[in-house]
Amino acid sequence: GFLIAQKDLEIRGPGEVLGTQQTGLQQLKIADINRDGYLLQQTQALTQKILSLPLEEQKIIITRWINQQNIAFGHT
Repeated sequence: GFLIAQKDLEIRGPGEVLGTQQTGLQQLKIADINRDGYLLQQTQALTQKILSLPLEEQKIIITRWINQQNIAFGHT
């Protein structure tokens, strides 16, 4: 899945994250796909690690991450 998505991204561009546009200029506010593309490999490796854990441990990690993001962005 990651390889297909990465190739699609190279061909069509990022489109809109929260819209319906599938191609076009980059609209991302946090990451730059060209600059940060190397993070895809790291993300893929971490995703595989998380998915190899028991479901309850996966839920703990996801909940912790969501809570940290909510705090970081002022959503409590």
